[in-house]
Amino acid sequence: MNKQQRKLILNLIKNCFWGVLALIAALWFVRYLIQVNPYYEYMLITKSKIAIGFITNVDEYEDEVEIPDYQGGGSEMVTVDNYGYTFTTQDGKVINDRSSDLGYMKEFKGKPLSIQVEYLPNKPEINRVKDKTNQCKTIGEFIWRRLGLGLFLLVIFLSIGFELIRKAIKDYLKESRALIASL
Repeated sequence: MNKQQRKLILNLIKNCFWGVLALIAALWFVRYLIQVNPYYEYMLITKSKIAIGFITNVDEYEDEVEIPDYQGGGSEMVTVDNYGYTFTTQDGKVINDRSSDLGYMKEFKGKPLSIQVEYLPNKPEINRVKDKTNQCKTIGEFIWRRLGLGLFLLVIFLSIGFELIRKAIKDYLKESRALIASL
């Protein structure tokens, strides 16, 4: 393999790398956007029961988040609260679960703190603390955030990734043919 062939292969790998990176970004974005199974979230919006529960413990930790350039750039420390809670269903089943939230849970002073928990009556293990986490509260918000916006951004990232890979392969084939013709 001569120097020009190696250069062509290196350019192909380099250009495909950016396409693969865009595909990975698309998958990461979908994973981030759909932290909860969309079906369960839909069911919690439409069919949930509400129970009174209690936050039983809170673990706080600081995390550093990157600020986008259009908002000034840099990074900022945020407090994340991981908390345990318990509630009793209408059938008398006691459920213990954990969740997390950005911000300070200042109201928790070591004594159980009253909360509302939404749960599915036939599967109470699927639940969420009402109004405490990043969640969709209405069908319209669910359709927009999970389906509309999510699918739109997924298609954008995927199309960019596939286009970069397609262009890299097309350029490689064109330059390979030109190299073979020159020999």
